[in-house]
Amino acid sequence: MGDAQELIRFDGNTNLVNSSAPILIEDTLKLESGQITDTTGTINFGNENLVTTGDMTADELTLTNPSIDYKFTTGGTANGLGITTTTGQHVRFQLTPFDTAGAKNVYFEIYGKGNAGSTANIEQIRMGYQSTGLFAIWSLAYGTGTLRPIQIGVGDYIQTQLVLNTDGSINALPTYSNPVSGTIKPLYMNTSGQIGYDPSSELFKDNIKNASSTDWLYDLRVVDFDYKDGGLKSRTGLIAEEVELIDPRLVTYKLNITKECFEDEDGEEVCEVTDIKETDEVDSVSYSSQIMISSMIKEMQELKTENDLIKSCAKDSPDYFKYQVCVAGV
Repeated sequence: MGDAQELIRFDGNTNLVNSSAPILIEDTLKLESGQITDTTGTINFGNENLVTTGDMTADELTLTNPSIDYKFTTGGTANGLGITTTTGQHVRFQLTPFDTAGAKNVYFEIYGKGNAGSTANIEQIRMGYQSTGLFAIWSLAYGTGTLRPIQIGVGDYIQTQLVLNTDGSINALPTYSNPVSGTIKPLYMNTSGQIGYDPSSELFKDNIKNASSTDWLYDLRVVDFDYKDGGLKSRTGLIAEEVELIDPRLVTYKLNITKECFEDEDGEEVCEVTDIKETDEVDSVSYSSQIMISSMIKEMQELKTENDLIKSCAKDSPDYFKYQVCVAGV
C-alpha cells in the first residue's frame, strides 16, 4: 500500500471476501454504513486500537493483556453487565486519569433519573476523586431531579442501617437496639464534626489540682417542658441560656459554616467547607461533659462528709444542746 490512505469499502450487499484467511489492513479500515457481523469466528484487533465515533453493539467483549483477560458480557441476571476474568485471577475495575498527577476529576456515576446527555431531570450518585484532593461519595440532583439520601446497609437493613440524609443528619436505626459489651467509651463531637472520646488519663493532663467550689450546681434551675413543633413532650432538663450565665463551659454554641462554591473542569458546581466558627448564640447544654459530671461527684463527696460528721455528733452527743454545738462545728 502506498502513502495514500487505503480503504476497504462495502455497502453490506456485496460479498467481497469469502476466505478463511485473515484480512490485513495496514492503514485504516473504515465502515461508512452497514455493519461488521461476527457469526462463527473472532474479530481480533491485535495490538492496535479500535476507534468508533458511533454506537458499537457486542454480546461479549474481551480485553487482553499479558497477565489476564477481562471479559465483558451481558451478565448472569436480567439487564445485567458482567465483568469476569478468563483465568482464576482477582477482578479489578479501575478508573485512571490520563495524566495520573491528581489534577483531573475521576468519577463513577450511576443515574437513577436522566442521563449524562442532559441536565433537565437528573438524580445520580457519584463516587470518585476530585482534583481538589478529595475522595468522596455523594448524591446529586439537577433540573427537576430530587436530591436523595444515601443508604448503606446489609441484608434487610439496607434502608435503615446507615442513612446519610440530605439535611446533613445521619440515621442508624438498627444500632439503637443492639446491645454493647466489653469496654464502653462515650462518644463526643467537636465543632469540626470530628467524633471521638474525651480522654481521662493523667498522661493527657497538666496543671492538676483539686477542684474549686462547685456550689454553682445549686443555682441551676431544673424545669419540665415540651419541645416545640411536634417534638418530644414531658421532658425534664435545663435552659441553655440560663446555664450559660452560671458557667459557659457547660453549653455549646451554634456554628457558622462558610462554604466556597466553584465550577470544576467539567462545569459542575462543587462546594467545600472553608471555615467553621462558633457564634455567640447558645445551642445546647453539655449534660454528659466531664465538667458537669465531675462537679456532681465532688458535691456528693462533700455532702457525704458533712452527713458523716452529723451522724457522729448525733451518736456522741445525746444531749440536744451538745448536739447543736457539735453540728455548728461541722
